[in-house]
Amino acid sequence: MTKINRFLYLLVLLAPMFLWAWPQPGDPAPNISVPDTAWQPHTIPAEYRGHVVQLFFWQST
Repeated sequence: MTKINRFLYLLVLLAPMFLWAWPQPGDPAPNISVPDTAWQPHTIPAEYRGHVVQLFFWQST
């Protein structure tokens, strides 16, 4: 088998795994935990379901 044939074979075998794992339209967002400026964790979207949430990301050194 050439390298290209091997690559295509693996691509065909592994592609469905990635497609099924991808979120589908209508799926709920996964919960993530982010800290605020006082390092208190907040779980989004579980704590704020039904509310508008605006996240700001910045870096300070």
